Amino acid sequence: MTDHSMMKLGLIRSAPNMSVPALGDVWTGAPMLADTMLGAVEWYSRVPSDWGMMGNDEVGDCTCAAIGHVIEQWTAYTDPAPVVMTTEQVIAAYSAISGYVPGQPLTDVGATCIAALTYWMRTGMDTPGGGPDTL
Repeated sequence: MTDHSMMKLGLIRSAPNMSVPALGDVWTGAPMLADTMLGAVEWYSRVPSDWGMMGNDEVGDCTCAAIGHVIEQWTAYTDPAPVVMTTEQVIAAYSAISGYVPGQPLTDVGATCIAALTYWMRTGMDTPGGGPDTL
């Protein structure tokens, strides 16, 4: 297991990606007031209690693991069973985004949120039994 005790969070500084629309440019409606409009909304009870680490306990793939968890969460409510990416699929996406080579710790440099989201939007995340899942 990699010793992350001296690791800083957010290893690389993110730069704006002008090809990705800013939230303010696409969100023209009033702020979402789910509690007011719909009553309290709970989005976790259908998600299995063990979300798994998706590799984030071994490498700095937190942005890709977060995407895997988002897919798992929303499909728990939209599909007969949640779609759960394997650790191998998450690490493969992390490798494609960051250049990480499994087994070579010096290549584990992290991936920015914008890089991970752009990859998810343009390439998609491989998922068990299908995919790619695209944003």
